[in-house]
Amino acid sequence: MDVKDIFDFLKSLHLEYRVVGKGNFALNGVCALNQLHNESLTWIRNPDMEKITGIEQYHNMCVILPGTKLPNTIHNIYIFVENPHSAFFEIVNSFFAKRQEKGQYIENDSVVLSSCIGKNVSVGHHCYTGKDVILGDDVVIEHNVILEGSVEIGARSTIESGVVIGLCGFGHYKDTNNVFRRIPHLGGVIIGEDVYIGANSTVARGTIANTIIEDHVKIDARCHIAHNDIIKRGVMITGGVGIAGSVTVEEDAWIGPNSTINNGLIIGRNSFVGIASVVTKNVPEGKAVFGVPARIVKDNTPNVYTT
Repeated sequence: MDVKDIFDFLKSLHLEYRVVGKGNFALNGVCALNQLHNESLTWIRNPDMEKITGIEQYHNMCVILPGTKLPNTIHNIYIFVENPHSAFFEIVNSFFAKRQEKGQYIENDSVVLSSCIGKNVSVGHHCYTGKDVILGDDVVIEHNVILEGSVEIGARSTIESGVVIGLCGFGHYKDTNNVFRRIPHLGGVIIGEDVYIGANSTVARGTIANTIIEDHVKIDARCHIAHNDIIKRGVMITGGVGIAGSVTVEEDAWIGPNSTINNGLIIGRNSFVGIASVVTKNVPEGKAVFGVPARIVKDNTPNVYTT
């Protein structure tokens, strides 16, 4: 591809952009700011003169960035857009990402007892899928995944290796003899469409209701979603997060790495939980919280904290 292809692509997305620099040349790949190389596409979140000067040591570079001042003399192409993060990865996804069409297959060493399997579903090595599981079209189940009990996974969702969904959660009560007994888990897990669940994460089934993960939720590796949680549309949950039982995370919230959320809380829409925070109170809509315990520090501005 060449630089002109990027211009045409941005136009097709109806994205406004401004170009500084002249010429049209081939782009042979993408690169990060700390590993620059010639004839490549890159992007800058927070531009400064030092970064621009570094890029100008290379030739035939195309850079996606927000509005900023440039040196008087430049020899690369700079494309200014409102959201360089989104624009860059739209380009990468369309021109550079290698897609592997898996098609319909179930590895021979996996056990699939369910008969409710959609079209073009792939199941990797050493998986177990119980008889009550429902898999929508184009679902990808990677290796060593366990799906047990009443689990429904919507179309185009991806479950990475080592994930366990539908296990009983951690819940106990004391009987009349003052002995702990396990709470029965009668519910299931409902996962929407276009959901991503990262490696070695766990999702517990509900006790007397379902655990629900709505459409377009993205969950990083090593996360735990406890029984009765409701994770609403578009939520981003990053690595190592633990969410205790009966929590509701409202639409488009962002949960930072290694954060912990206490049981029964509501995390408001468009809110942000900072890295390694311990949330012990409800988080209002549109607020950013940080710390142990987490406290409100400011309003959350979309695309400021998120990556």
